[in-house]
Amino acid sequence: DPDRPTGSAFVRYRADGTRDFVFNIKHSACGKLHQSASIDALLADANHLHIMGSSLSSRDFVDLNLNTAQAVKARGGSISFDPNLRKEILTMPGLSDAMAEILSLSDLFLPSGDELTLLTKATSDQDAVAELLQLGVNGIVHKNGSNGATYYDRTDTYSLAAHAVTEVDPTGAGDSFGGAFTALWLQGVAPKEALSQAIAVGARAVTRRGPMEGTSTPDEIRNFLSDLQKEEEQS
Repeated sequence: DPDRPTGSAFVRYRADGTRDFVFNIKHSACGKLHQSASIDALLADANHLHIMGSSLSSRDFVDLNLNTAQAVKARGGSISFDPNLRKEILTMPGLSDAMAEILSLSDLFLPSGDELTLLTKATSDQDAVAELLQLGVNGIVHKNGSNGATYYDRTDTYSLAAHAVTEVDPTGAGDSFGGAFTALWLQGVAPKEALSQAIAVGARAVTRRGPMEGTSTPDEIRNFLSDLQKEEEQS
């Protein structure tokens, strides 16, 4: 874009493990929707759409996500939704309604922490799960950082512990986890195995500095789990 600066995001880490973000997105190049024939062709051919709450940064992007999600569902495709909520964008007008509509279209929902109840009327995790499944969500993956993760569907529940690793940078770990689980889920991998591998991906991600440097290939996941097993056997 010849008229807009490159977008940026700054993250501040606090001693208690919390983070604050400053996003320079709205008035940047990536804050403007750039439609093209190649983009339209890609979206028209997609059979799955993964939506992140952070991609709902403006009305144009909300509409693009919703219109694409509706089109994908209409041709028999599926939707996964990771709310990835940041307090810095929660004040955007219409965001709650947009997220509720996206949730109603979702087959796979991947909330973190209290995001499980945030988009429901429930006050407890179990009630939220029941409400989400009744809404039409087929699978729920509740990410809980160092406390592991839990998968729910209409017949099964699986909870797996996190791996003990030295945390260098948590930013991007939830995204890496969600990407891994969704990719495996789309390949037909059993939910419990997909959850196990996704937890490994999230654990590996926090050992790298940078939000994208910790993403993993299948071989890296296998090697990571193998190394952890060797360490456990030696301890």
